[in-house]
Amino acid sequence: MRPFHRSLRAPRKTTLQQIRHFHPTRPSPFVNELLDASSAFIQGVHSISGLSWAVSIPLTALIVRSTVAMPLQIYTKIQARKERDLVPLLSSWKKHYKDDILRNQYKVDDVNDIQNLSAATPILAQRMKSKHADLKKRWNIPRYWKPLNFLQIPIWISVMEALRAMSGNDKGLIPYLLSLIEPTNSSGAPRLHLEVEPSLATEGALWFPDLLAGDTTGILPAALTMSILLNISAGWKAKKFSEMADLPKIELYRALTVRGIRAFIQVLALNVGLSSYYYEMPAALLLYWTTNLLFMMSEEASVKVTRVRHRSGHVRITRPRRSQYTCAQDDTLSLKRRLVPTSASDSLRGLFILIYTGWHVKEGYEQST
Repeated sequence: MRPFHRSLRAPRKTTLQQIRHFHPTRPSPFVNELLDASSAFIQGVHSISGLSWAVSIPLTALIVRSTVAMPLQIYTKIQARKERDLVPLLSSWKKHYKDDILRNQYKVDDVNDIQNLSAATPILAQRMKSKHADLKKRWNIPRYWKPLNFLQIPIWISVMEALRAMSGNDKGLIPYLLSLIEPTNSSGAPRLHLEVEPSLATEGALWFPDLLAGDTTGILPAALTMSILLNISAGWKAKKFSEMADLPKIELYRALTVRGIRAFIQVLALNVGLSSYYYEMPAALLLYWTTNLLFMMSEEASVKVTRVRHRSGHVRITRPRRSQYTCAQDDTLSLKRRLVPTSASDSLRGLFILIYTGWHVKEGYEQST
């Protein structure tokens, strides 16, 4: 059959072909690299020291706290000490500004005039804010030094997640967060590629020879619970009920709130211990958590025993003694409470770690049941 004439043929269309590449999951930038670095650090401590995992895991916790947590805590204590030294100066400047405003602007001889004092409060607050900023600049106090203590939390989480993956569990905080931002992998491949360390099963000690298995005796979960409770009782002081009787209403509500939160965290600590025993958390994680909390408690106790002083640009650690300033006025005491919230930041950091621990026990090891 003769073909059609060229003019009767359909015109040939040239189209650009697009090639699309599909991948089951999107890449996780820096997550695997961070966990690889943490895993390499744990493996490096184990190989360089030549110790068994039952000893090298607490040694890893000690190195992390000595190189990361301890310098941050000492730095924040130095800044808190300088803030406390500013309290008498701020109190004196406050009285000076108050007398100056009432006498020069309001022409009042009685500095205790309540009506004029309430009117002068905004001006006084503005001057005190400026003076406080000037004193902090002269004393070399950074503006955002209080949240620096929280910088150790990402490092602690990365080491914990690396040790969790080495213990043979693919569920944790980082995989859970990745599951929220990444599509589900149809092939079932894990998002994190850390492998199980088989030597953990043979390098235990005492009653836990297998660090990949749970502690059936319950000693390690009990030690974890006791270490959490000791940290709470030592680092988070709450007023006794006998001391709350003479407090004003606002201070009473605040003290009751702090005491209630403290009791709730203690109950949560008991839940963490029971859950770790019931879900058979690997002994490697229990060992790291317990030793890390014990090192944290000893570190905070050593910092409390000594006092960091700042004189002429030099830092000296001396024994604590009674303060050379006597803050007899109520406004000075309230100012001191507002200026030094270091114990609150330590408590919030401990609360975050405790919540992470409880969530990790519940979500990461629920699959064992």
